[in-house]
Amino acid sequence: MIGLLKFLFWSVMFGVINIIFFSVVGLSVLYQKLPSLDVLIDYRPRLPMRIYSAEGDIIGEFGEEKRAYRTYQDFPQQLVGALLATEDVRFFEHVGLDFVGIGRAALGWLEGRREGASTITMQVARNFYLARDRTLVRKITEAMLALEIERHFTKQQILERYMNQIYLGQGSFGFGSAARIYFDKDLDELTTGEIALLAGLPKAPSRYNPRRHRTRAQTRQAHVLGRMLASDVISAEEHEELILAGLPSLRSPARQVAGDNAYAAEEVRRLMFEHFGDEAYERGLNIYTTIQSRLQSAAAQAVRKGLLTHQARRRYAGPEKFFDISGLPQNKIAALLNDEAVYGGLQPAVVLAADKKSLTLLGKDGERYVVNGKNLGAARRYLPGGSKKPTLASGAMLRLVGGGEEVQVASLPGAEAALVALSPEDGAILAMAGGFDFNHSQFNHVTQARRQPGSAIKPFIYSAALEKGFTPASELPDTPIYLSAKETGSGNSWEPKNYDGVASGPILLRRALAKSKNLATVHLLKFIGTEYAQDYLLRFGFRKEDHPAYLTMGLGAGASTPLEMACGYASFTNGGYRVNGYLITRVEDYDGNLIVNELDFESRKRIIDPRNAFIMTSLLQSVVREGTGRQVLSTVNRRDVGGKTGTTNDTVDAWFAGFGGNIVAVSWIGYDQVRSLGTKETGSRAALPIWTSFMVEALANTPEVEYLPPAGIVTADINPDSGQLLSVDETTEARREYFYQEYLPAIGAPPAALEEEQELF
Repeated sequence: MIGLLKFLFWSVMFGVINIIFFSVVGLSVLYQKLPSLDVLIDYRPRLPMRIYSAEGDIIGEFGEEKRAYRTYQDFPQQLVGALLATEDVRFFEHVGLDFVGIGRAALGWLEGRREGASTITMQVARNFYLARDRTLVRKITEAMLALEIERHFTKQQILERYMNQIYLGQGSFGFGSAARIYFDKDLDELTTGEIALLAGLPKAPSRYNPRRHRTRAQTRQAHVLGRMLASDVISAEEHEELILAGLPSLRSPARQVAGDNAYAAEEVRRLMFEHFGDEAYERGLNIYTTIQSRLQSAAAQAVRKGLLTHQARRRYAGPEKFFDISGLPQNKIAALLNDEAVYGGLQPAVVLAADKKSLTLLGKDGERYVVNGKNLGAARRYLPGGSKKPTLASGAMLRLVGGGEEVQVASLPGAEAALVALSPEDGAILAMAGGFDFNHSQFNHVTQARRQPGSAIKPFIYSAALEKGFTPASELPDTPIYLSAKETGSGNSWEPKNYDGVASGPILLRRALAKSKNLATVHLLKFIGTEYAQDYLLRFGFRKEDHPAYLTMGLGAGASTPLEMACGYASFTNGGYRVNGYLITRVEDYDGNLIVNELDFESRKRIIDPRNAFIMTSLLQSVVREGTGRQVLSTVNRRDVGGKTGTTNDTVDAWFAGFGGNIVAVSWIGYDQVRSLGTKETGSRAALPIWTSFMVEALANTPEVEYLPPAGIVTADINPDSGQLLSVDETTEARREYFYQEYLPAIGAPPAALEEEQELF
C-alpha cells in the first residue's frame, strides 16, 4: 500500500514538474515572440487630414479614423476618474494584471456568473498589438504584454495612449474626437452627464451608441454614474441630480464636412493625395485654404437655385419610383425612404393620398405634408384626372423642397451647373461649387468640365485686336460672311449668324462686344488672324489643343473649364497679370509645424499691356450697362461690375463670366450628356441668374472699386455712330472713349486699323 502511495505521489509530482517545465518553456517562447513596444514608445496615432476655410472653419475631414489627439494633461480629471471607476478602479495600484479582479472573475465563473478582469493596460495591449480572437494563447500573450507595458511606461503614459486610441463609435477614436462627434464640444467643455455617457462607451460602443440606442445608453450612463459615486468622483447630490436629468442632449458637429464645402474639400484632398499618398490620411495634416465660408455657402445656394429654376421651366419629370404601401403602417412607409438620399435640399417623399387638387405625402424627415395649388407646380398635370402619365398615386416617390406651408413639389435637375469665384489679384479661390450636390455627382464641373465657352471667349479675341491697333471706336462690319470647310476646320462650310438673326451693318467695336455680335467678331478674328489669336489665348492659360486656329474659335467653339475662364477674366481686372487659381495657403502637421508653403504670388507674370486690361474692363462694363448682361445692374446695382454672357450652338452650354468689387466669378450650366438646355436658355437667362445670385451676397457691404486709366491712355469725344473724333465746335452728341495714345485717330478720320480692314472686305 505504501509503495502504491509513493508511486502515485511521484507520478503527480512528475506531472506537476512537467506542467511547470513546459509552461515555463512555453511562456519563454511566447515572451521571445512578444511584439516590440516601439509602437507605444513612438506613438503616432493615425490622425485624419483636416481642411480649413480661410476663417478657420473645418470644411473637410478625410481618414478612416476620426481622432483628435490629446495629452494626458488635456483630459479632464473628472473624465479620468469616471473612466477608472468604470473600467479599472485599481489601475494605479496594480502592475498591469489585477489579481483581485482575476480572483473575483474566477469565483464568478465557478458560480455561473460571467465577469471580466481585463485592465486598461491589457486593453492597451489588445488594441495596439493583438487580434480579437478568444484563445488561451492570446489571453496569456495579452497578460504578458500588459506586464511589459507597465515596466516601460508610467501610468499617465498608458492612460494617454488608451484614451486616444480607444474606439468610441460613430467613427471616433479617442475621447477628444468623441466629445466633438457626440456633443460638438472640446473636452474641457463637457458636463458631468456628458462625461459619464462617454466613459460608458468603451465597453461596447455600438451597443451603447446614444444616437441609435438611447435606452441602452441611458442605462449604461446610470451605471457609470453609480461607479463614479462609489469612487467619490461625484457626490450623492450630484448623482441624484444627474440620474434625474437623464441622457444629455446630443449635438452634431457644427463644423463638419458639409454639402456646401464638399467640392472644394474634395479638390484639396485630391491635391494632398497626389503630394503625400496614403500618408495624407494618417499624418494629421491641417490644410488651410482660401475658401471663405460665407461666399462658399452663397455659391452652393446660387447653383442649386439656378438649377431648380431651370428645371422648373422644363417639364415635370414625374415620380422617381413607386412603392407598394398598401396596408403598411406609417413607420413602415417611412422606413422605405431610409436608403433614399437627400440631394441639394430635395428630400424624398412618398405619396399617401392624391386627388384632383392636392397631394398628401410623408417626407423622409417623418413629417406629413399636404401640397396643393401653386406649390404643386407642373406636377398638377400628373394628379388623378390630369393629362400626364404615370399618375401621382399612392406609393409614388417624388421630391419636396422647402418646409412647412411653403413646401413645394420639385424634381432633381437633369442639368448640372458650376460657379467659381476668385481674387483677381493672386488667384485665391474664394468659392467653388462644382455641381448640384456632391453626393449626387462627384464630378467637379469647375475643374473637370471642359465645355465650349461660346461668346464668353470673345473678350480675349477683342483684347488681341487692341494689340493690333483696334480701339473701342473702331468700326466693324456686322455683315454676312461665308466660310468654307477649310476655313472652319470642321469639314463643313459655315455661315455664322447673330443670335437675333439680324446683321447690323457697320458697328463700333464697343457695341459689337456689348451686343455679342457674332458676325462682327468673325470679321475681326479674320483680320487679326486665327494663329495670332490662338497664341494670344495661351497667355491667359488656355490650352492650345482646346482652341484650334479656325474662325469658329472666335465664337467659342473650343473648350475651357470655368476655372480657366475665371483666371482669364482676372487678367483684365488686375492690370494685365496672369494668375493661377489656387486653394491651399499652407499645410501644417498636427503640432503646427509648417510642411508646405510653396506659393509665391510675387512671381505672377504680366501678360498684357495694362492699358489693354483697362480698356477691356471698360468694354465688359458696357456689356452689363447696354448689352446682353443688362439684368446684372437691376440685381447687383453697382457701377464696378462687368462681364460677358456665353451661349453655344443649340444652347448646349450657357455661361456668364464677370467681375465686381475684388471678385471674379464664372457660372456655367449644361447637361453632362450633351444636349440642348432649351431653346431660350441662353447665358443671360440660365447662367447669369446664378452669377447675380452669388454676387449680390458676395458684394454685400463691400465698397465699389474704381478702375483708373493707366499711363498711356487718353480720352476723347467721339461720334457714337461713326467712331470719328469730334472737333471742339461740333454739336453732335458725343461719347467719351478711351484710346492708346499712339492709336488716337485724327479728328474726323476713321480709326487707322479700320482702313486696313476695309481692304479686306
